[in-house]
Amino acid sequence: MTPGKPRSGETPAQDPSSGDRMARKGRLLIVDDEPQIGNTLRLLLDPDHEVVPVTSGREALERIKTDTAFDIIFCDLMMPEISGMDFYKALSQVAPQLVDRLVFMTGGVFSPRTNAFLETISNTCIEKPFDISALLALISSRVR
Repeated sequence: MTPGKPRSGETPAQDPSSGDRMARKGRLLIVDDEPQIGNTLRLLLDPDHEVVPVTSGREALERIKTDTAFDIIFCDLMMPEISGMDFYKALSQVAPQLVDRLVFMTGGVFSPRTNAFLETISNTCIEKPFDISALLALISSRVR
């Protein structure tokens, strides 16, 4: 392999002509019961990344059963039917290789159960509304 050249099938981390922009497009799954969150993130992050929004943990798990090619899975902690905590447990059964790609999103309301859960895991948790520069930095650090 020639230094500085990607192996076959790889994409270089940066395109010299684009400055600091990433050359590789990330695949992001957004799991939030509020459709506007997924749609907003898709508008914000396209065309740099492929954003796949779903509105329930159940829908996300069904999709993951046939498609595990996600760089990051953003998941709301507080959702009806399947909470973020329940999604985490189910994901660890369905696709354990994706658990470390899970980033939780929250509006900041925590129950004692939620606090206890967050203390037992190493996954990142980000606040809504999002700090856009912090969100972009997080994505950039995980999509290489």
